[in-house]
Amino acid sequence: MDTRLLKSREILKSFLEKWTLDRVKRMTLSEYVDTGNPETFCQYIETQTQKLGSIKGHFSNKFGIYKRNNPSVNPSTLISDSVYSWLPYYGKSSVEAFENVKQDIIKIIVASQSGKFTEIDKIHLNHLVKWKIAFLYSNEQLVPIFKKDVLWDIAEHFGLEKACELPIAQLQSFIFSKKPSYNNIYQYATNLYREFGVEENNERSFYLIGSTYDENKAGEVFHFMEESNVVCTGFALDFDLTYLYRAKEKDIVEELKNKKEDPKSYNALKFFLQMKPGDIVAIKSTGNPKAEKPFLEIIAYAIVVEREGVVYWHDTENFGHCINVQFIQTGLQKQFELGGYSRTIHNITDKDLIVLLFGENANSSSNSVRQEIKKRRRTRKAVESKNTSEQNRKGSGAYVTNPKHNQIQQLFKEHLEAVFGKDSVSVQLEENNVDIKLFYANSITFYEVKPYDHAEDCIRDGLGQLLSYVFFDIDKSKREKKIKIVGPNPPDDEEKDFIAFLKQNLNIDFDYECFKIE
Repeated sequence: MDTRLLKSREILKSFLEKWTLDRVKRMTLSEYVDTGNPETFCQYIETQTQKLGSIKGHFSNKFGIYKRNNPSVNPSTLISDSVYSWLPYYGKSSVEAFENVKQDIIKIIVASQSGKFTEIDKIHLNHLVKWKIAFLYSNEQLVPIFKKDVLWDIAEHFGLEKACELPIAQLQSFIFSKKPSYNNIYQYATNLYREFGVEENNERSFYLIGSTYDENKAGEVFHFMEESNVVCTGFALDFDLTYLYRAKEKDIVEELKNKKEDPKSYNALKFFLQMKPGDIVAIKSTGNPKAEKPFLEIIAYAIVVEREGVVYWHDTENFGHCINVQFIQTGLQKQFELGGYSRTIHNITDKDLIVLLFGENANSSSNSVRQEIKKRRRTRKAVESKNTSEQNRKGSGAYVTNPKHNQIQQLFKEHLEAVFGKDSVSVQLEENNVDIKLFYANSITFYEVKPYDHAEDCIRDGLGQLLSYVFFDIDKSKREKKIKIVGPNPPDDEEKDFIAFLKQNLNIDFDYECFKIE
């Protein structure tokens, strides 16, 4: 028996010995969830058994009820007392909420132990938590992968159509049935997750940023932000800080001190220059007291993105330092009686405060954020006029979560050589700027690699390039010309319709190909 299997089963055995069904039935609230106590049930589910399947990446309200790290911050979407916060579904008091959460957990355990997995879909508890619990009590009859989008991709890979419309119990059963006899469940899950569940390299961060530079530019700056899809700041206005983007905070501070910048400047820019694709930004109109009371007003939310290989850029005319974003919500007037947020930029790290300030955006999956972006992009209102003055703007392209282009390009080239046989094809990189050209039999396929998160964005950005490459190609033979966009993620149903539309209407063989990398 391999070492990995032995270790996994040792962890599982230890968990089951400690948290028997009878023990769970006697469990108290402090034994269920606490701060700084690694022995709680929640800590066992999330941390102590992490090697048996991860459920990290969501906030503590996934457990139904949790103890706040900061008792003074009460999330607006939850019910709270002086210590705990919980989902309104579970009751009006912490005692009632915990009892209802515990009953859900008991139902999950009983259903899992008896193999009645379809009953688990009906239980209200967060899907990550309930299916992690179900796996632990299932006698290894489930696959230890719990993220819905990963399960969808795996099921569709194995041929299950419209997987995203099916209950998780059905997905689990289908995927479990595909396990090779020579794999144990942990090997099987690891192999699947390696292919379909690439984790983000960095956790999402949350920022609060001001929308004015001074009284004279109030309003004008946010207008520019929204029109250009950026957030910006005017400290150290004359310096292009590209070389400091994503540098260590201490190095940014030291460099700006050397430039004789004051503390306001480097304390803002040390955060601003850390913003990376996928981070969420709340834009405030003000954080100054109002009528001698603490006051904070948020007017918009945005997600940091990369466009044409650029996240940070420098505007030499008016606005200084810009970070590319895609606005998720604008036109807001969300007001909070909170003080201490008058500085230009704040990096919000307290989980309870993130839930309070960012609301649904704090827990939004990449898919729900994406839907907001698509809706805004496709329903943008017409304007009476546009700014016709010269502007240094980098904001027209699609967004990505990581700069993966070169990795995908090289690995996809090797993939093509493996598929077609290195001796049977000629695969060229960057000939006349074409990312990849495949010469095979009587055809030439032009591939344009795009690292964007979503197939539609890859296609929108790459299709024109491919058509240009084919038109100007020096090979004037009668070999059939084909074009393909290559991106890191599979298309959703709407994108599949878009691809079908293009294939039907283009007078050239076109397709989109998903090529995942780790």
